[in-house]
Amino acid sequence: MLNILKADFYRLRKSKIWLGILLGWIIFLLLGNLTALASGGHGTLTLVSDMRNTNAMSFAPNGSGIMAQQLRVSNFLFYFLIPVVLFSFISDFKWGTIKNSVPFKYSRPQLYLAKFIFCSILACLMPLLYCLVGLLMNQIFHGFSGSFYFNDFIMMLKIIGLQAPMYMGFVGVMLLLGILLQSSSAVTAIVFSYQTIIFFVGAFVQSERFADFEPITCLNYVAHIHLLTNADIFRTIIIGLSMTVLSLILGYTVFRKKEIR
Repeated sequence: MLNILKADFYRLRKSKIWLGILLGWIIFLLLGNLTALASGGHGTLTLVSDMRNTNAMSFAPNGSGIMAQQLRVSNFLFYFLIPVVLFSFISDFKWGTIKNSVPFKYSRPQLYLAKFIFCSILACLMPLLYCLVGLLMNQIFHGFSGSFYFNDFIMMLKIIGLQAPMYMGFVGVMLLLGILLQSSSAVTAIVFSYQTIIFFVGAFVQSERFADFEPITCLNYVAHIHLLTNADIFRTIIIGLSMTVLSLILGYTVFRKKEIR
């Protein structure tokens, strides 16, 4: 299994996937900072809203306080999991790498678990790198005059730690879809459609209880860490772990029986 992980990290180092992801972050953060500049430094930005409208990011903070704000739009960050999973797993069906690996080198459990671990590591690193890129851009726009507090960095790590089970759950679901569909375009279309559907469902179903258990809404809400109760934290962790465990069980079951084309 370690050989599979090493091979994937080597491929990642040679690929340009991180350049594309970084460019996407820069465009979003540039847009937000320019909006803030145009509105006297108090701009907010929301892309596709979640069910609680908790993902409005303020670009007003100058310094380390911006990092927690950035994590309020984690539903935007969620989309960048797609190229990671496509790169690591789903594209292997297209190029025949999976078909060649299964019968000759690795068992299916080893292969599936290694892909899950690889994608989960990147999924958990992504918000950390995103926050650091955002902090750098924040300082560029503010002339490197911001204040930095250790507590802000601790808060960022706490938020990412609470989000981690959710990111792992999303990875598991995408891998499951990849096994079922064996098509990059189909998986991309389903994942992009999900949040749009949830947005319209939320507009018609005004239910706090429903929003409490919708994964992407939970992902954003965790960034409001000062508002969370112990029940909120427990529920978020359980939702993430449930998604992870169920998707892993279903994914492995399907992968073990599925004919690989």
